Amino acid sequence: MGGGIVRGWCPGTDVPLLKRVSNDLVSYEDSGGLWRMGHEFRGGVLKEIARASDQPSKLQVREHDDGLEVSCVTRLDGEEVCRSLWFRGDSRKIRFRVEGRAAKRRTVSVRFATGLAPSRMEMDAPGGCVIRPLERWYSPTFWPLQRFVHAQDDVDGRGVALCCSMPGAVSCQPDGRIELIALRNATRERAFGFLPLLAMPATGHEHSTHVFEYAILFTKSGDWRDNNIPGVARSMVDSPWDAPGQPELRELAESVLITDRTDVVVTAVKPASRGNGLIARLSTLTSAGSDVTLTMRGRVVRRAFLCDARERDIEPLEVQDGAVRLKAPGNICTVRLLT
Repeated sequence: MGGGIVRGWCPGTDVPLLKRVSNDLVSYEDSGGLWRMGHEFRGGVLKEIARASDQPSKLQVREHDDGLEVSCVTRLDGEEVCRSLWFRGDSRKIRFRVEGRAAKRRTVSVRFATGLAPSRMEMDAPGGCVIRPLERWYSPTFWPLQRFVHAQDDVDGRGVALCCSMPGAVSCQPDGRIELIALRNATRERAFGFLPLLAMPATGHEHSTHVFEYAILFTKSGDWRDNNIPGVARSMVDSPWDAPGQPELRELAESVLITDRTDVVVTAVKPASRGNGLIARLSTLTSAGSDVTLTMRGRVVRRAFLCDARERDIEPLEVQDGAVRLKAPGNICTVRLLT
C-alpha cells in the first residue's frame, strides 16, 4: 500500500489504533501562494489528486540493537519522496521522516486514519496551548501548530498526539482522519487558474528537497498535560537512535533543576550574567498564576528571586527546606537561585 501502515493495534487487547492506511502521502493540487492554502480565496483550488497508497512500494527494513527502521521511496506527481519510520521497544512513540520535494503547484500531507470521533483539537501556539474546532470556514481547515496536536475521542477518551520537529499545519476530520502538511511547492496565487492576485506578489517555486520529521503517540485517556505531550515533542530534536538512559539535550537543564509540574519546563540553567547565583528559565503552556515548586539536585537553595529577562531582581521568592515556591507570572519567567 505504497509504504503506508495498514494496521495498528494495542498489544494484549487488540484494540485497533489505526482504521485504514496511515502515514499515507496525499498530494493536493494547490493554487495558493506563500501564506495560505488554495481554497481560501475565490477561484482558488485545494483538491486531493493522488495518494502514495494507490501504488505499491518496496520496503527496506533494517534492524538495530534497540529497534527497527523501515524506509521506502515513492513517486508522487513525478517526484521521488522517501519515508522512514523508526520503532523502538523502549519508546511509546513512533518516529517518521519525509524527505523530498512536492511537484509544482502541489502540497503533500501525511494522513493518519485514527478511527477516533473527536470534536476538537488541542495544540500549542506561541504563548500557550489552544483548543481548536475541527473546521472553521474551510473544509478541511489546516490550523497552525508549533510542536504538537492532541485529539481525543468524545466517547471513550482515547486519544492520539502528533508531534513535529518544527512549526507546521494540521487538519482533523470528525472520523479521526488527521493530516500534517509535509511538503509544499505552491507558486504565486492564481484565481481560476490564470488570474494573478495583485496583493500577493511572491513568485517562484521550490528547487531543493526538504526534510519533515514527526512522531505519533497513542493515549489511553487524559489530555495533553496528563500524557506529557510537550515532553514528547521536545524530544523530537534528538536522534531516534540515541542510546537508552542517556539524557537528551533539552533534559540537561531539567537534570539540574526539578519542577513539580509536567506542564512547567526548565529550558535553561546557567551562571548569572548580572549578579550572583544561577539563573533558571522556565516556560509553560498553561495560563499565568500556576503554583510551581523548584528544587535542585545535590544542592540546597538558600535564597531565590524572581527576575526579568535582563536578570534584574523583581521580588524575593519563598524558600522552604531548599524548595523555591512561586506563582508563574506568565508563560515565560526567570528565577535567580542562591545556594
